[in-house]
Order: sequence, then C-alpha cells, then structure tokens
Amino acid sequence: MNGQMARVAVSAGEWRQFRQAALVQGTAVSSYLARLVREELRRRGGTRVASITDDTSEVDRALLALSDVRRSIDELDRIAGRLARSTMK
Repeated sequence: MNGQMARVAVSAGEWRQFRQAALVQGTAVSSYLARLVREELRRRGGTRVASITDDTSEVDRALLALSDVRRSIDELDRIAGRLARSTMK
C-alpha cells in the first residue's frame, strides 16, 4: 500500500486525546486515522457532492450540496421521530 503522510492541524491537547482514543482501541494512531479516512470516504460515497468534478459549475456545486444537506436533515428528522416515539411507549 502506498501510504500518504499529512500534517494534522489540531492543538496538542486534541492530538493527545486522539492518540489516547487510538490506544484505548488497541490500535496505532496511523491505523486509527486511516480507518477514519476510509469511513468518511464511504459515508460521502452515497452523496450527490461525491459526483462533483472539476467541470461542475459553482452553482451546480451549491445545489448538489444543498440537496445533500436536505437529505441529511430529513434523515435526522426521521431518527428524531423514531426516538420520540420510542420514549412515548
């Protein structure tokens, strides 16, 4: 696997907490960060924003992003509704 290196712009305290989270899971920081990157790419894979290319106009980019935001709001609304119904039982 060809690895990529990146600097992470977080405070020293945030980095310590992140390292601790990796240690608690029994994994190396690099493996933990790689997993987070893969999960983010998987999550974004089903979005309209994922279809944006260099040729996509700014207006179309904005409309695609707004469409994804609307879908996220609808999903959160459904989750909130289920949670509210479950507490009423």
